[in-house]
Amino acid sequence: MNSFLYMEEPLVSIVIPVFNRAHLVFDALDSVLSQTYSNWECIVVDDGSTDNTWEVIKCYAKKDSRIKIFKRDRLPKGAPTCRNIGVEKSSADYIIFLDSDDILFSFCLEKRMEFVYKNPNFDLVFFQVFGNRNKQFKYRTIYKVKDIILSLLSFESTLQTTSPIWQKELLQKINGWDEEALAWQDPEIHVRALLAAKSYCWAYELPDVYIRNPTNNKSITSSNSAKKHISILKTQYKIWQKLPVTYKETFRKKIITRLYNQIEILEQEIGLKLISDSSTEILELLGKSAHTRVNSYFKLFHITKRIPVIRSIVFKLRTIGIFFPKRIYFESNTLVVSPEIIAQIELDKNAKYLEYNN
Repeated sequence: MNSFLYMEEPLVSIVIPVFNRAHLVFDALDSVLSQTYSNWECIVVDDGSTDNTWEVIKCYAKKDSRIKIFKRDRLPKGAPTCRNIGVEKSSADYIIFLDSDDILFSFCLEKRMEFVYKNPNFDLVFFQVFGNRNKQFKYRTIYKVKDIILSLLSFESTLQTTSPIWQKELLQKINGWDEEALAWQDPEIHVRALLAAKSYCWAYELPDVYIRNPTNNKSITSSNSAKKHISILKTQYKIWQKLPVTYKETFRKKIITRLYNQIEILEQEIGLKLISDSSTEILELLGKSAHTRVNSYFKLFHITKRIPVIRSIVFKLRTIGIFFPKRIYFESNTLVVSPEIIAQIELDKNAKYLEYNN
């Protein structure tokens, strides 16, 4: 048996927001009950389910007193609000967020808590998850904090909801999840956390959580929703406001590039709603000139939908820089390591982690 289990075991809270997941949440809760680490509390916050989710989680709460259930008691509706309520109800110094359709491997809490127990100075520790199809950051790899953030903001890499174990103090410092964000919630909080954390690291290569993406996912808005795309832009604007000046222009260009690419796959009605949104946030984020060019490109692209030859010309005009400077399409996505950052890193050969101190 791991010697850590004989030491003091700090309390850790697993916070699960849930909405209409009666058919899935039992897997998540069973995975919590199967943990080899015993000093945990599981806080489940129901987001107003209309199926029998509440009855399911109530049965689990009766089965084990460490499972505590609550109903969202304030607006707005959504997982971010439920997660913040979970943090408020938490009695622990350490927090893990688990989605209601994901599964913890049995050793997850033991390995994570052993690591933070032995390395208490980290505000934030990231772990690998299984099922993330995007590029992931690797342990024992050196990253500049700027490159980590820009990789997240450039849609090249992702940090899943369950990837970090948090010190509650850091969550409180950054005011938790953005409850107004309808989409892009994970990048938003992770960027704020990375900017605010005194130190953080990537620990252990072995995944300890299974991320499941069910085909019948009723709690996630369709990716073709204009409301969702506008919400993403407004969330990105909030991030952009908080970024250091040196990050802002690169992030803005990445957003505009992605917006061009999205326009080509969006239905015309949805796309028109997206580009016609002239809210102060979106205009400031894109810049008036870029907003106008994106608008013009979208209209031309869809007007020529049934004329392939002309549409091909429109697309070529974009790629040579008529609608936006050509250079944006050829920016390097490589994460560059600087000697200055290497000098700040302490790599302990006896532990599987990387430390970066701001």
